[in-house]
Amino acid sequence: MAIEIQYGNGVVVLPARAAEVAQNAERSDLGVLLALLSDASLCAGYGQKGGVEAIAAASGYTADEVSAAVAFWRGAGVLTLTEGKTPAATQKRQSAAPAKPEGAPADRDNASEAAAPDGAALLKKSDDLPKYTMAELGNLLEQRSEIAELLTECQNLFGKLFTAHELNIMLGLTDYLGLSCEYVLLLATHFCTWSRENETRPSVRGLEKLAIAMYDRDIVEIKALQAELVRQEQVRSLEGKLRKLFGIGARALTTKEKKAFSDWVHAYQYDMEMITLAFEAGADATTDVTVPYVNSILKRWNTEGIRTPADVQASKQANESAREKAKTGTQGKAAQNAGSFDTDDFYEAAMRKSLGDNYDKIMQDKEGM
Repeated sequence: MAIEIQYGNGVVVLPARAAEVAQNAERSDLGVLLALLSDASLCAGYGQKGGVEAIAAASGYTADEVSAAVAFWRGAGVLTLTEGKTPAATQKRQSAAPAKPEGAPADRDNASEAAAPDGAALLKKSDDLPKYTMAELGNLLEQRSEIAELLTECQNLFGKLFTAHELNIMLGLTDYLGLSCEYVLLLATHFCTWSRENETRPSVRGLEKLAIAMYDRDIVEIKALQAELVRQEQVRSLEGKLRKLFGIGARALTTKEKKAFSDWVHAYQYDMEMITLAFEAGADATTDVTVPYVNSILKRWNTEGIRTPADVQASKQANESAREKAKTGTQGKAAQNAGSFDTDDFYEAAMRKSLGDNYDKIMQDKEGM
């Protein structure tokens, strides 16, 4: 059994981005978008007098709900506002296009541009970052209570009222990156706590950079973020002890040192006791114990399945036993060789062969001297 879509006499083309963020949209947001997609003249008339009211009538929602929906879809990167003047590139394409027969239907993509007066705002798909006006922000916050609550909580965390620019950034995290309100609040809480622990002032711009970094690493779900924050906390809790162990001091860690520490804790899953044992093993072999040297030991232990201090001791005893066995074998072979090859006998045989019958006379004379 399968679903068969009945297209009938009309088709609405839905941008893929709209489907991606639909779970964050209100019912009114979806209704307004469908109305806009089904009638290009509604998009063309948005900036004209009565344009919003026309969209409201077509969608069945109020003018305020239309404004809030437009703001939402702009934030999601599905719509943008453009000026009614036709760009030079579009004019060139239009002049090169063959003339249509009289009475032929107008091209749907160009209909909105042709119907709008110069300077009128049109609705158009775009991948541009959202830029909300204060009026749009007000409508958006009025229609979407969860966003209003998120911004209130975040302003408390940052200890300030957000400017219009900062509000745009915060809304971009949910509407453009598609992050949930719960996700943004957890990330903001972590970011503000970390900033104050490091005696720096948290900024919305800094939060945005952190969110984008997480997004680029595909950490976009709340569970993935929680796991990542736990991982970071584990590394930080050991960092002070590791600095002291290696005598690093207060200087910034190098990229290789950060990666090594992270690998020990997460890739190899070793605790401080095992790391200290690896350090001591390095100290037994050299006077200059470095992070790369200890990293090579822990990497080998991980490959060999050495997970506990008992495993380390067992491995050490096995290595000592192997060395002792090898040493004993070498001594036995030397003794065997000594028994089967006497240099004095070899010397006497060589002298006899060289001197012949004179050998005994010469040796007797030598003993009588």
